[in-house]
Amino acid sequence: MKRGDPAACLILRKNLFSQFDWQLDRTVWGDLVHGVKVEEVLEDDAGRGAFEKHNAIEQTDGMWTSAENLLLCTTHADCLPLYYYAPTVPAVGVAHCGWRGIVAGLPSKMIEHAVNQYQISPSEIEVGIGPGIRVDCFEIGEDILEQFPSESVVQRDGSWYADLIATVRNQLSSVGVPDKNIEDAGICSRCSPIHSSYRRDRTTVDPAVAFIGLRSH
Repeated sequence: MKRGDPAACLILRKNLFSQFDWQLDRTVWGDLVHGVKVEEVLEDDAGRGAFEKHNAIEQTDGMWTSAENLLLCTTHADCLPLYYYAPTVPAVGVAHCGWRGIVAGLPSKMIEHAVNQYQISPSEIEVGIGPGIRVDCFEIGEDILEQFPSESVVQRDGSWYADLIATVRNQLSSVGVPDKNIEDAGICSRCSPIHSSYRRDRTTVDPAVAFIGLRSH
């Protein structure tokens, strides 16, 4: 999606979702702030954030829904997209997980929301980890080193690197998601020329869109 050009962004969004036979007014977007707020998306939320940023789901990086024919959308450029699926409900969720959201617990808060909202067990939830920055490319400064779990940090050639995937997996495991329920795309956004990366492209980056929804039968 194009940054800083609402008209161009709207055209790209319409073109993107038309490929999946999905109308833009059936998408829902979070107002991403690198936080831990998780919202339940309802039928009445259809179209929020799709055409204008100001009416996106406020200060929200995680969304769940059991409503059919709604597409939950977030944008990413190195931040991990996490996809959640609870087939027994059925319900789906998506989370925009930058390092701040991850160390603050967003991956596990998504599970806690689903458990409370749908009265299910964490073992019933499947999680997909999409393209995002990987440990070899995510160098961090000593000023934020202590914010990461020690087991997720490695030192190499005098520099520190954080493993966001390991942090996510550990969080999900701590709230009862079996490892077999977690699938990782294994793609580093900074290394892949076809994925969006803020660390690689800086001000010229065009964020990618992560989306998930339930189609009616």
